[in-house]
Amino acid sequence: MPGILKKYAVVPRRRLSQSFLADDNIARKIVAAAALQERDRVLEIGAGHGVLTRLIVPRVRMLHAVGIDRELAAVLERELPLPRRIRIWNEDILKFDWTVLETDSPEDRCVVVGNIPYGIATEILFRLLEQRKLISRAILMVQKELAERLTGRPQTKAYGVPTVLLSMHARCERLFDVPPSCFYPVPRVVSTVIALNFRAVPV
Repeated sequence: MPGILKKYAVVPRRRLSQSFLADDNIARKIVAAAALQERDRVLEIGAGHGVLTRLIVPRVRMLHAVGIDRELAAVLERELPLPRRIRIWNEDILKFDWTVLETDSPEDRCVVVGNIPYGIATEILFRLLEQRKLISRAILMVQKELAERLTGRPQTKAYGVPTVLLSMHARCERLFDVPPSCFYPVPRVVSTVIALNFRAVPV
């Protein structure tokens, strides 16, 4: 069991479909894939117990960490360093107010990172498309089957409406798979980390 979960006796909540990333090596690979710079602003989706959060916050100018679990949001407020660089949002990402990320400079768009809730992954992706003017790129962990659909080729079974809409506005790349053993509790599905690079002009 990951340290913070054990320290605070956190029990995964079935109604939130919680399965926490528990492998620090995978967490480091995800953050490395984001290629974060000191001037970056980051939105983390699904902060959970902070396995990605604690790696991101020392690297960037500002981190907005969004998590729906009130108990874990309070834990992160107590545990994380560099409080001036981070704001914890105890909210549903589908109801998050993206205006806090608005900027006058196209070069100051945010980077999105997250182990997104699989049950609402498609809705989250559509929300990212809606807010694409605020986002430069996204590194996301999703269910492997969804990653296959998002990167599907025309005239294949995986190719569908989400593939078409996403490819118009972003270049989607599969980076690496994550086995169930890297999570607590262990899920029944394989996960995949993907990269989305949003286009300035749709194709």
